[in-house]
Amino acid sequence: MTHPITVTGYNDTVNLVMSKLDEAMHEHMAFIVFHEKRPFSYKDFLKFEVDGEIYGMKHGTFRNKITKQMKKR
Repeated sequence: MTHPITVTGYNDTVNLVMSKLDEAMHEHMAFIVFHEKRPFSYKDFLKFEVDGEIYGMKHGTFRNKITKQMKKR
């Protein structure tokens, strides 16, 4: 299930739909940074668990998702 979110910018509002993997990735990143107090790397996302569900991604998928997030800023 995907959840729509709204991002408001300078002159526009954009509706985005995040995949379940994207949501899990963001939650896992926040856990690593705020609770474990360390930077994350792609190795943290090869296999990880969020809310009792197992996720995983290859290095290229991680790289593409991070690059996409960096371009949004």
